[in-house]
Amino acid sequence: MSKCCFAPTKKVKLSMSLALALVLGYVALLFCQVAAFDRLVGSQNLASLQGFDTFVSFHKIGFLEREVVLEVGTPTSSKMLTMRGRLETGASPILLFTSEGMAYEENSLFKKAKPKLEVAFDVAMHPQSIHLQWMEAVEKDERIGSGQLNAAFKFEDTTLSSLQLTGEIGDIKIRLPELGLLVEAGEKTLSYVYQNSPRSLDFQYKSRRDQVTAEDQPPLSLGRNQYDITIRPEQEQNNLKIIWQAEEVLFADLPPIKVDFVGSLATPTDVWMPCLFSQLVFSSRQPLFPGICPKDINLNPFEELGRLSAKGRLDRLTMDWKTCTVDMSGAFVSHETLSGHLDIEARLKSAIRGLHSESHITMNREVADLLKDYVSMEVAEKDEKNIYKTHLTFAMDEHGHMKVSANGKEIERWSSSEWDSSDNLESYDILVTIEDLPKNQAQAEVTILEPLRSHICNMPEVKHCSGSHQKPRGYELRITLNRDVDHEEIRRRIMKFVDVLIENQSVFAEKNWLMMTIGEPDEMPRFFVPV
Repeated sequence: MSKCCFAPTKKVKLSMSLALALVLGYVALLFCQVAAFDRLVGSQNLASLQGFDTFVSFHKIGFLEREVVLEVGTPTSSKMLTMRGRLETGASPILLFTSEGMAYEENSLFKKAKPKLEVAFDVAMHPQSIHLQWMEAVEKDERIGSGQLNAAFKFEDTTLSSLQLTGEIGDIKIRLPELGLLVEAGEKTLSYVYQNSPRSLDFQYKSRRDQVTAEDQPPLSLGRNQYDITIRPEQEQNNLKIIWQAEEVLFADLPPIKVDFVGSLATPTDVWMPCLFSQLVFSSRQPLFPGICPKDINLNPFEELGRLSAKGRLDRLTMDWKTCTVDMSGAFVSHETLSGHLDIEARLKSAIRGLHSESHITMNREVADLLKDYVSMEVAEKDEKNIYKTHLTFAMDEHGHMKVSANGKEIERWSSSEWDSSDNLESYDILVTIEDLPKNQAQAEVTILEPLRSHICNMPEVKHCSGSHQKPRGYELRITLNRDVDHEEIRRRIMKFVDVLIENQSVFAEKNWLMMTIGEPDEMPRFFVPV
């Protein structure tokens, strides 16, 4: 009886070695994919996105297994949506999310929508596509229409070279009790296309209706509306063009207004306009995708836009509420200082009771009174077709003083290095009120208002000042002072200047009063000076 033993040939040994190498290579690939995924997810620090907070956490549930939890909620509420995803590695890596049950009854609407999220990667674990879809869901008087969002990515190394996002969203009615809001929206479509080289962006948005209602407040509503925004590099500058059309804008007690806006902005090419725009649109100070924004950037887009060297045009802004139409056009230049012009035309039609709403009648009356005042002050004119026109110019000098003129006459002046700060819009320290100005508006401007504004607004202690005409023949100058300034001393110096002004002007033979308030007008004593 003979014994037989198997001795592998060189060819078999080679095949076994190759198979083992392939297995080890495949395991190494999976290991690299998981490591890359850990870095990708672990680096995400998602900030508030359009009023919602988003959190991502991931768990190592095995050597090559990963689980990701995505939570969405408002800053003051419990979680609105929780989704759990499992990573599947291999030749076509994919991350699949499904919604999971939540303990909060108010979140049952999102649970009923059964959202599903699918994120596909290439072999190197760069995101290739995202697909999100959900079903129609109804809970009591709330509703989520069915919809889907799709995104496609392309990367060059670690830099995003292109992104295309499209979406179709059904009608929505959602209550956010913690924020005191009711959000209602009609069917809408959107498209967002970004390209890195040359750096460009296209954004289109169409909606049948958008409305937000706050507790004890009138709703803010847009009827059928659409945006069309493009950013293109051309001749060493970025060109941003915006088109916005809204059929019915409702705000407070105003009548429904139809809006048609066309404008453009040009900046140097070193300004990352797609980054600024994306952060403005998505209300996030964090870059959403690597490549759209410079690496490690964390900027405030409003502050950045205020510092830009830019040229802008308002090709058309038309506001029409049936009984009145206002048209505006103009341009501005921002380079170290800001300057520009604006042409305004207003056409008034009669508002008739029974045919038009009370808001139309009230709005027409207020606009008509304002336009008549402007004509009497010679800062606007009325032609034979009952069209009111004015030409506004504005310019900031090297001292940070902003001067606004209408038809060649100064009507407003700011004095501040931070003239565009929201802190300056409402509060002020000193209020100067002049009543019973001379009937001759030109005389009042030359002899009283211009000397008063020029002296006060150019005082080094003044941070901001702005003035406005009051009916019937009054004027108010609101003054904000720099910090650590003696208010009483400034008041005394202003009063001394007024005394000198009175002595040098015979126009004060008419009975006039200068009224000054220090601090908050409703809380501080008033000082009356007969002039």
